[in-house]
Amino acid sequence: MSGGIVAGRIYKFKYRARNIFDWGEFSEQGNVLAASEPVKIDPVVITLVGTDVKIAWVPNDENGSPVEEYRINIQTSDPAVYETELTFCDGSESTIFSNNYCLIPMEVFSNPVFPFQLSQGDLIVAKVEAKNQIGWSNLSNANSDGQRVEIKPPATPADLIVNLDETDETQITVIMTELTTAEEVGGSPIVSYSLEWD
Repeated sequence: MSGGIVAGRIYKFKYRARNIFDWGEFSEQGNVLAASEPVKIDPVVITLVGTDVKIAWVPNDENGSPVEEYRINIQTSDPAVYETELTFCDGSESTIFSNNYCLIPMEVFSNPVFPFQLSQGDLIVAKVEAKNQIGWSNLSNANSDGQRVEIKPPATPADLIVNLDETDETQITVIMTELTTAEEVGGSPIVSYSLEWD
């Protein structure tokens, strides 16, 4: 049967056979939903929101059956391996499902407790797929740009220098060495320093 089919409509079928003596009984009724898996989603957009990584996607054609959930797969340090993220990015959770994005703390991508184990400066890459009553869509293509992994400053600052010319019994002047390179700052600009004394 083709032509005139309306996507998303349930069609009911039954059949029977006839021989030279007459028609037999009808079969049990079968119901068929005119639908297929959702269309593949476009590549995700990955940005930084505060200290969280936002992975966002735009829903695509449902192909006659409403999307029930999303699955977000993130590339690990092995480029051939993607892990499904369920702790912060469970695409079946109602808020994430309706917003079409999730927020993952930046530290998750480099923390050895999680499977991603990316290094400072690595591009965060993800693929998303959608599921309806018929099945899962094809995985979206991987994003080719977006947010890179940033970590807390890994470098130990150089020792403080006491400026003897400006130090006396009423004040002490110290000089701190500014952290400037990407390796020193963890990929994210320094926003403040903390000086402690005893």
